[in-house]
Amino acid sequence: MTITEALKRFRKEKGLSQKDIAEVLNTTPQNIYRLEKIDSAISAEAIVKIADAFGVSTDYLLGRSNSPNNDADKAILDAAIEFNQIVNQAINRPSVHTP
Repeated sequence: MTITEALKRFRKEKGLSQKDIAEVLNTTPQNIYRLEKIDSAISAEAIVKIADAFGVSTDYLLGRSNSPNNDADKAILDAAIEFNQIVNQAINRPSVHTP
């Protein structure tokens, strides 16, 4: 899915008009119309605003993820952090030797 396809789909899913999105992106409804009709370059700032407006990740908008949000990525990251903490605790814990 291209960014322009995602923008149009999310806008419609949320029941928003092109004017509503234009206000979020600080642009004109005509520019939103062009974005939805022509696959044109979109600034990084606009991509972040679109992602925030629709509650999705920028990776999803850019086609780098099939998940609209980062919940799966966050769960993996959280598990990796927890594993790292456990390993660090085990390494830093003084070893107990029995006589």
